[in-house]
This record gives sequence, C-alpha cells and structure tokens, in this order.
Amino acid sequence: MTTMTSTIPASIFDDITLETLSQRNGGKWLRYGRDVISACTIELDFPSSEPVQQRIIEMVTSGQTGYPDFPGPPVQLFEAWSNFSGRHFGWASDPAMSFCTDYVSNGLTESLKALLEPGTRVGYTTPGFMYLTAVIERAGMVPTTIAAIDPTDGANFMDLEIIEDAFRAGITAFILVNPYHPHGFVPSVEHLTAFAALADRYGVRIFSDEIYSPSTFPGVTFTPFGSLDAESARRSVTAVGAAKTWNLRSFPTAMLYTGDQATADALNTPGMKRSTASASYVGTEAMVTALNESDAWLDALTSYLEGNARIVENEFPALLPGAIISKADSGFAVWIDLNALGIDEPTAYFIEKGKVGISRGQAFGPQGFRCLRLNTGTPAHVIREIGKRMASAI
Repeated sequence: MTTMTSTIPASIFDDITLETLSQRNGGKWLRYGRDVISACTIELDFPSSEPVQQRIIEMVTSGQTGYPDFPGPPVQLFEAWSNFSGRHFGWASDPAMSFCTDYVSNGLTESLKALLEPGTRVGYTTPGFMYLTAVIERAGMVPTTIAAIDPTDGANFMDLEIIEDAFRAGITAFILVNPYHPHGFVPSVEHLTAFAALADRYGVRIFSDEIYSPSTFPGVTFTPFGSLDAESARRSVTAVGAAKTWNLRSFPTAMLYTGDQATADALNTPGMKRSTASASYVGTEAMVTALNESDAWLDALTSYLEGNARIVENEFPALLPGAIISKADSGFAVWIDLNALGIDEPTAYFIEKGKVGISRGQAFGPQGFRCLRLNTGTPAHVIREIGKRMASAI
C-alpha cells in the first residue's frame, strides 16, 4: 500500500495498559472474564484517528445524531473512497456506481439477492470468514465451502485447480475475501488475474469483500479485484468499509461499488435502499473523515500492526514448539497452526491454562482443527504477554 512518512508516534498504541483493557466493556473484553486476555473478536484496541474522533464529537455535541439524508445517496462517501483508493491502491472506483449500506455483510446479502436466482450455490474458501455462511443463507442462496487455501503462500493463497473444479461442478457465484481473512494474505496481481480468468471462463459472478484493504501493511501492494481487466472484475460487486481499520463498528456504515452499469442498475433494489437507510449518519461522516483526513494515522497504524504480526511470526515458534504461523501482510489477525502440540481444543485449553482467549480455528471451517486466529490489534506488550501465557500453559 502507498504510504507517507508518519508523524504519529507509536506511543499512542504502546501506552495502553493491559489493566485499562481488562476493564473495558463490550463484546471483546467481557467475553471470557476480566482475568482473561481477550484476543478473539476482530476489533482494534486502539482509538480511531484524531480527526475521526473530533468529527464524531462535533456531531454529537451539535445534535447531529438523527436521521441521515437518505435515501439520497451520500455522494461525499463514494467520492472519498474513490479518492482514497486512487491514493493508496493506484485505482479509483466510480462514485456513480456506488451504494451505501450499514454493514458489509448486509450489503453483500442484498447484492446476492439482487443479482442471483434463489437457491444459487455460492462458493467461498475455507478456512475462511465465519460470517459468510449467514450472509449467503440470508439471501436465500446455498453456501458451498471450498477447501482451497494454501497457508504457506500468501501471495498465491488459493489453489486454483481446486477452485476451477468447483466452478466446473456448478458454482456460479463466489465471495472473494481480499485481503484474505483470517490469515492476512494479500494476493499478487498475477494470482488475482489468474483467478479472474477462471471466473470469466465459467461465467462466475464475483462478490469481493475488501474491508481489510486499508490495513494492508506498508510496502505491500493491494490490488482491488474491480481494477482488473476482466469481465468478471467489471461485473463484480466490491464491499468496503471503515469498521475494522478505524474501529468504527458501533457506527454502521459501509459501501459497495461495481464497474458495470447493468450491475449497478440491478443493485438498485428496495432491499438495498433499506440497507442504505439503516446506515448511520454519524458513521457516514466518520468514514468520510477517516478516508479524507487520516493518512498519517493510517500509516502509523499499519506499520504498528505489521510489527505485531512479525512478533508473532518470529517469537512465538520458540514459545510454542512446532507451531506454524502464516505470514500476514494486512489486518490484525494471525493464523496459528498448533497441530504439533496435539491439543484438540486449543481455545478452551488456553483459556483454562493460560488465561488467554483466542478464536477457535474450527469456527472457520474443519481445516481449522487445532488452529487459532489471534487478534494482533492490541499493544505489542500485550502480544508478548499472550505468548508468555501460552508458553507457560504447555
């Protein structure tokens, strides 16, 4: 991702204490009890950027917390994403073919409804994003998992032979997660191009979840699927948002875009309009501010998250003998394969023995047996404390 020299000190992330975190409420830190370090729910432990904080406070103190000016489209949001994408990814989406939604998941569900026949088999790879099954089922489609992830090669993480077999067997729609979660993989443009060629060959409609794209690490090239010179890319629907990277989950706003006018026309459904009307006014303004005014903070954040990922990658193997750790290039999740330890339920084991709560790998598919997804969106000293506690537990 294109970055600029950051003027934001790492201390804004380092100085948050474990004691402070353990006293937080909400879905992450209350999940296992206050004596357990929670490294599960994928949300950051850091405040959003200062411009975003100021914009939210300004809206609250001025009473601008009511209904947004919807169903009129928030063009400023679409333009902000287009400009952000142009600066960071070298390619700009078309604001005229963009849509606002409350959550990425709901936007994807409404897109599936708008573009597919009921009962269509929709594929996605595993171990993969646990929420996709619900996204597909809510749309009246049939979720179909494809075990096609190579955990050792992030730039080429999909086994395209297996993907082609699935397309040949009747998968006509596919949800791509780009960057890939839970491993933090960023595919090369060559890998994505080869995937798009398969989608073209078999007429597969692609829906791309790119919510983690802003958190791509410095020096890593992220390629929006919609930027490719392929029919499947032009007809694709991409979902993006600020909920993850800017820690704005409580202010539901996300957006979709396509590069094909016929697809854009088809997305203009009553369901999509309801999803737009459910978006947060405060969240919309916060996302616009995040995209337009937070590049220095984002540079500092992604550099810090990269450092955390490397702590796990470089230090945890000595603490957890035989552990296989996938190399993340985006986001704040690291995939840890603990098969060598022979612990069938490592999540329950480390909660009991080490007072550390980490997401269960099997929640991402059967290939996650004896694996964990570790949230690294926390101070580096907490990452190291997690490693120490896990080591002491074995």
